[in-house]
Amino acid sequence: MLMKKTIQSFFLKQAIRNFVINKKNINHKFFFNYDRTKKIGIIFNGRERKNIDLTRQLIDYFKEKNISCEALGFVNDTRMREFNLASLNMDYFNLKDCNFFGFPKVDKVINFNSKKFDILINISDEKNLIYDYIISKSLAKFRVGKGDCELYDLLINTKSTPFLLVAIFIKQDLMYNAL
Repeated sequence: MLMKKTIQSFFLKQAIRNFVINKKNINHKFFFNYDRTKKIGIIFNGRERKNIDLTRQLIDYFKEKNISCEALGFVNDTRMREFNLASLNMDYFNLKDCNFFGFPKVDKVINFNSKKFDILINISDEKNLIYDYIISKSLAKFRVGKGDCELYDLLINTKSTPFLLVAIFIKQDLMYNAL
């Protein structure tokens, strides 16, 4: 089992590293302010119910502002929980949906990555290479998250900030931009 995790980690890191190398060749980034943002993607930790409830609140908030929003939750387990039911604008995948090398292999992840989001936000509260892999494979124009400064266009320091405060920050930041 340890060898499988090591192999998965190696291949995920290689895929992410390739994205970072290619990203350095692009000299411009566009930040879509509140008025120009049409489509937002959210990646979140789907293992806990509180994260799902908060993500639904964010989706509802963006919908009120006429911004299309979709979320993809990762359940870091081999089985889904009873509250991981796919709903409108929200889907889930788990470890069984990844191949031997650790890459997500299901259509819902491939479809999510193929969407051209204006902004893609990683609000997960766990460190896992799967999130970084999804961010690196996304066609999003602007990426927001924590951790690797080369992977994201805007970093949020979450070392001492719980999941709830990160989501509140995003909502307040977008409301500020609307003024």
